[in-house]
Amino acid sequence: MRYLSLFMVAFLFLLAGCGNAAEEKKEEVVKEESNANQETKAKELTEEDKKFISLLEKGDYQAIIDETIGLGSDAQVNFYFLANAFKAVPDYSLSQTYLNKSKYIPAEIEDEVNKLKEEIDANVEQEGA
Repeated sequence: MRYLSLFMVAFLFLLAGCGNAAEEKKEEVVKEESNANQETKAKELTEEDKKFISLLEKGDYQAIIDETIGLGSDAQVNFYFLANAFKAVPDYSLSQTYLNKSKYIPAEIEDEVNKLKEEIDANVEQEGA
């Protein structure tokens, strides 16, 4: 009987310890997401970013794709996806896939991206109907 009560106490401590670890992991995930959101809002543009934004505004998507195809940095990956999203416009589901993969939308082209998202949403609904 004594061993059974000791086992029960040890088992309860084990369960209590596991419950706290799960709660801590949830808090860490929430903190990481909020940090990522703050980083994208406060991102300082590099010269390369400015060049790619300028090319996006001009509609020269192929030049961006050619320069970023090596996917050397996170910014290059992001602009690669954005340029492909605009270039693949007749295929709206593909454009949507590329937009979903992009992690950061510069404020300078945010209006254009929002227009593209609206166009994609309208056309994807029509294709599905």
